[in-house]
Amino acid sequence: MLNLDFGKEITNIWIDNNDEVFEKSKFANKPFKVLIKPITRAEFKDFNVRSTHATKGLDNDMFNRLIFMYAVLDWENIGMGGKIVPCNTINKETFFSRYIELSGLISVCCLRGSEVQETMFEDEVKNLV
Repeated sequence: MLNLDFGKEITNIWIDNNDEVFEKSKFANKPFKVLIKPITRAEFKDFNVRSTHATKGLDNDMFNRLIFMYAVLDWENIGMGGKIVPCNTINKETFFSRYIELSGLISVCCLRGSEVQETMFEDEVKNLV
């Protein structure tokens, strides 16, 4: 019998400037960390539905905003004018609106985080067999 833990929670993941997503960006040499919550398939589908218009199709900006606002839980070493900026709803909105490239890359990490979790789960299953 294959004994799986369906109650296992998805864990949050810290990403930083060393992540491959930032490798070729101008942020690769800037030390920062962001705590993200990986997106589940159900959440992905919900965000997709909420950001799709009947006549215009998918609004990519809205889709990325929903992911960013939901999945970014905390950050370290992100500031403005030499002062650390706390991670809260208002600052996340400002961050997303002003720093399009960086917030987009972080959203990619949020989506990829689910794949990382699935790979870890699949590896667990393989080890059980």
